[in-house]
Amino acid sequence: MMHARQFQRSAALAGSVLFAALGAQAAGSFTVQNGNWVVTSELNGEPGRGMNIDVQDGTLVMQVYNYDIAGQPTFHMSYGPITANHFSGALRQYKDGRYYGSGPRSAEEYGSAGDVQVNFTSATTGTIQFPGEPAVAISRYNFDNIPAGTLSGPKTTEQWLLAELDDSDKPVNAILLYTTTTGFSPGPMNVPAINTAQSFKDGSGAFTICSYASATQQFTCDIQFDGTPGKRKLVWSKNLESMSGRISATGGCTFSPCPPTTRRVVGMRLGIGDTSSAVKVDWQMDAPSASMSPPIYQPAPDPGNWIITSELDGKPGRGMAIDVQSGKLVMQVYNYETSGASTFHMAVADYAQGKAADSLIRYEGGRYYGGPALIAHAAGDAGPVQVNFTSPTKGTIQFPGEPAVSMQRYQFGDAAAPQPESLFGGWMIFDPGKNQLEYYTLDHVYAGDPTVATGTGALLSIRCNYPGGAAEAVKCTDQTFTSIDDYRFTPVNGRAIGSHDETSTIYVLRVKDRNGVLAGLGKF
Repeated sequence: MMHARQFQRSAALAGSVLFAALGAQAAGSFTVQNGNWVVTSELNGEPGRGMNIDVQDGTLVMQVYNYDIAGQPTFHMSYGPITANHFSGALRQYKDGRYYGSGPRSAEEYGSAGDVQVNFTSATTGTIQFPGEPAVAISRYNFDNIPAGTLSGPKTTEQWLLAELDDSDKPVNAILLYTTTTGFSPGPMNVPAINTAQSFKDGSGAFTICSYASATQQFTCDIQFDGTPGKRKLVWSKNLESMSGRISATGGCTFSPCPPTTRRVVGMRLGIGDTSSAVKVDWQMDAPSASMSPPIYQPAPDPGNWIITSELDGKPGRGMAIDVQSGKLVMQVYNYETSGASTFHMAVADYAQGKAADSLIRYEGGRYYGGPALIAHAAGDAGPVQVNFTSPTKGTIQFPGEPAVSMQRYQFGDAAAPQPESLFGGWMIFDPGKNQLEYYTLDHVYAGDPTVATGTGALLSIRCNYPGGAAEAVKCTDQTFTSIDDYRFTPVNGRAIGSHDETSTIYVLRVKDRNGVLAGLGKF
């Protein structure tokens, strides 16, 4: 069992109830990973400061959990658009919000600690400049304990959905694979390229062994198509739930037309399976479907900002940053003292069967803006906390001295369901049972119904909406002269497993967001 000390660098979170409606901006070349981030040079196994970074359709909300000059824990929040992978904003301060066991209390903003500058250099790296300090490197905090050079942890398998893209970044093939520590099995499932009659079929379904280059942190996998080994090569990198790579021909083609020499690949993880049992695989799903239910299938909470549903009233308040990796939950709660001062607590717990429980630890003595390097220390236990997730975006939480209440993943601005703008972007829908691949670009609201998103990709029309509100699945209807295709799915961070005409399973990936930013780790 891992000790909480291993996670204390991601120690605490910041914030108030987050704010909505921040405008769109120029597209970046990669999707920033949501969750806990750290100052790379301060990742030393000791308690300290950190950030929760949450980016949705080009809008960033960041909580910084740190300390004041007296050593007391506090938090600051900044929010606004990202432009060309750069963010600049004020570090806002709050006071007088809810403490554990209190009744309803709305916090208020009372000033700023100064401005913060963030530049992202990749989906998982960047630099940050706090007030009174030089710019320093930051990185996504990774505690999944998967050894370097392996595709999955011991006795686990990961399910991935990949999109092979043409020169205009439109998918021409879909690949569904299951990883082990050294490769993936069965062989990738591919479907005909859009608007062609050719298929890249896996002929044998044999296990594919991958090599690893530590210098580039890239895996190389020779893929079998048409039963001929080594005809195509997949080179890729993965981090937590995202990947990017390239796929290329390595020999003569047994089919015509022969694909281009190299194509880009992006993708997202769909779930992690525990293979320790000889009887069944227990799945922790990033994107479960309605047909997946306990005890075999359990939800993995979507990393980022979470909010108590009944407290989502547009006013400053308290919230949680939740991050689950490989059976371990790290949660920062940003709330207030009985005096009204802002503070944070952190819980680290084993996560299994959708549940976790631990103590809420308070820290003191850490680094303040512009101050010297300082190591914080545990300074009290606020009591137990229990969380129970019913889906990747919903659950319940019980704080000390309070009853269990509903919580949900926080969506802000136009990214919030059931707004039709939340569906804008490029969507790949893959039906392996029917050997069908479709790609739709949703980019405007349908004139005949303000709840419906529409765009291009269908012969006549494609229309998508949340017919039952945010609590229900998305319904997309693709109409042709002779038939209507009906797709149902519930997207979680741009991917989903759903149904096609209620008869077959589909795998869905938002290849581009509304600003044209690629899914996964972006361009390889």
